[in-house]
Amino acid sequence: MRYLKLVAVVGLLIVIWLVALPWVARRATTRQYIERLDARGIDPSAMYYTELPPDLFADAESHLGRPTAGEEARDAIDGESPQ
Repeated sequence: MRYLKLVAVVGLLIVIWLVALPWVARRATTRQYIERLDARGIDPSAMYYTELPPDLFADAESHLGRPTAGEEARDAIDGESPQ
């Protein structure tokens, strides 16, 4: 029974690696994201998300103009009122 579980898990990993991930990579939104990174010379394997411009991400517009948690905390320490 233990070998059956092992075979099932390995089979699932193979399906994810050889079917699901290539399918996701071929989707239009994923291609656009990869092309944006390539155009800016960003190596995705070496990214630190805090160093990237927010416009790279799909939900960036919903966050633009709003202070981050760090900015809110800094403003509270400095005695400034939130905007």
